[in-house]
Amino acid sequence: MTLEIILSASHILLIMGWVSFLAAQTALSHAEWMNVAVLRRLLRLDSYAWLCALLLLLSGVLRLFLGLKGWDFFATQWALYLKITVFGSLLLIEFWVSLQYRLWWRAHEADATLPDGPHIRNVRKALMLQTHLMIVLPILGALLSRGVF
Repeated sequence: MTLEIILSASHILLIMGWVSFLAAQTALSHAEWMNVAVLRRLLRLDSYAWLCALLLLLSGVLRLFLGLKGWDFFATQWALYLKITVFGSLLLIEFWVSLQYRLWWRAHEADATLPDGPHIRNVRKALMLQTHLMIVLPILGALLSRGVF
C-alpha cells in the first residue's frame, strides 16, 4: 500500500511540476522581454520540463506494473490508451518547443540575433496548447483508476 501511495503521489506531483515549468516558459515568451538571459532561462526551464515529463512517464509505467491493480486491470481500459496518446502528443509539442529554443540559441551564437515576435508567439501558442491539453491527463487518470472505461 505504501508503494501505491508513493507512486500515485509522485505521479500527480510530476504533472504539477511539468505544468509549472511550462507555465514559467509561457510567461517568459514575450517578444518585448526577449534577451540573452531570458533565452538561457527558457533553455533551463525546458530542461526541467523534460525531466518532469520523463519522470512522469517512469512513474506511470511503474504504476502500471507495480501498482495494486496491475497491468491486467489497466490493459483493458480505453482510458489508458487515450492517456498514452495525449501524453505522446504532449511530448511531440515539447520536442518542437525544445527544437525552437535550440535553433534560437544557435542563431544567437552565430550572429547575436534573438528570435522575432512571430517566432516567439508561435512557441507561446504551442506552450499554451500543451498546458491546456495537459488538463486531460488527470481526468483520464481518475477515470482509469476507477475502471470507468
